[in-house]
Amino acid sequence: MFDFKFRKFITPTVVGIIYALELIGVTIGVIYFIVEGFRQSTTTGLMYLVGGIIGWFLWVVLIRVINESLVALTRIAENTSELVDLMKRNSGPPTLG
Repeated sequence: MFDFKFRKFITPTVVGIIYALELIGVTIGVIYFIVEGFRQSTTTGLMYLVGGIIGWFLWVVLIRVINESLVALTRIAENTSELVDLMKRNSGPPTLG
């Protein structure tokens, strides 16, 4: 956390917690949306129920894709830095032949 040179990434460690919090937030939001729909009328509630379930699923897929993208980008950065370090260690004077 206090690595000011950003040599170690925290994204892979924290993304699971963030994903769980996002799922909880989306679920609470959809439940609230559905309850408010049923308070207005049964028809509105049923429409909100169907729309809420579809919306929840699409939102969860979107959240998952975004989080996976963040982890993938972080791993690319980590692997690139490892390759640079490896190249620096293996680079000696050029040899003939």
